[in-house]
Amino acid sequence: MKWTENFYISPHDTDINGIARSSSVLRYLQETANLQLYNLGPSNEELRQRGMAFILSRVGLRIYAPLYPYDKIRVQSWACESRLSSFYRCGRIFRGDELTADLMTVWALIGIDDKRVYRATEVQPDFETDEMLDSDIFMRVRIPKDIELPYINDRKICYSDVDWNNHMNNTNYPDMLCDSIGNMTGRRVSSISINFKDEAPLGEVIKIHMANDGDIYYFRSIRENGAVGIESALELGFL
Repeated sequence: MKWTENFYISPHDTDINGIARSSSVLRYLQETANLQLYNLGPSNEELRQRGMAFILSRVGLRIYAPLYPYDKIRVQSWACESRLSSFYRCGRIFRGDELTADLMTVWALIGIDDKRVYRATEVQPDFETDEMLDSDIFMRVRIPKDIELPYINDRKICYSDVDWNNHMNNTNYPDMLCDSIGNMTGRRVSSISINFKDEAPLGEVIKIHMANDGDIYYFRSIRENGAVGIESALELGFL
C-alpha cells in the first residue's frame, strides 16, 4: 500500500545553489514513511514503548532533478516484503507528473536496551506491502579495492545531529559528507548510497576518510573505538 503526502519545499531546506539538499530530500521521504506508520501502525512511538526501534541499515537515493523553494511535491512511501530480519521500504517524489527522486532502504528492528535483532515475522505492519522499485540504485556500497581513502577531517557529533536514539540521525549523513567534499557551488548530489555499520553517538568525534573517482566520492567514517561507522558512495552532477 502506497502512502502519499504533499509538501512544499521549504527555503530552509535549500543549499548554496538554492536547491533542496540531499539530506532534505531524504527527510521528506522518511517523514512520509513515518506518517504511514503513525496513521496505520505500529507507529515509532508505539514500538518505542515496547522497547523497539527501527535502525537504518542501507539506503540508496537517486535524485533525477533539483527541487526548488516552494515546489509542490507529492511523496510516496511504501513497505515491501520483509525477509528474515530485514525490513524493506521504498519511496518516490513527484513534482507534478515529473519523477524527481527514488529511494530504497533496508531497516533492522532492534531492542533499545538489549540490542536484540527482531525477525520480520515478529512485527507485522497494519497495512499491505507493495512491490520493490525496479531501479538501478546501488544500495550495497562497494569501494573499489584499488582506491585508498585518506583521512580528511574530524567530525564531532553534536546536539543538532542526534535524535531521541541519542545518535546521529541517518538523514543528517548526506549533509555531513557534502561538508567534507567542500565546494558544492554549481554541483548537486545526483545519487547517494550509505551502508550503516555502527552508530555515531552524541559527543563522539569520528574521522572521515574520502577519495573520489571522477564525480563519484567514496567515504568511510571511523569511530573512536576503531569501528567503521558508515561506508558511502556519493555521485555529483552539475546544475
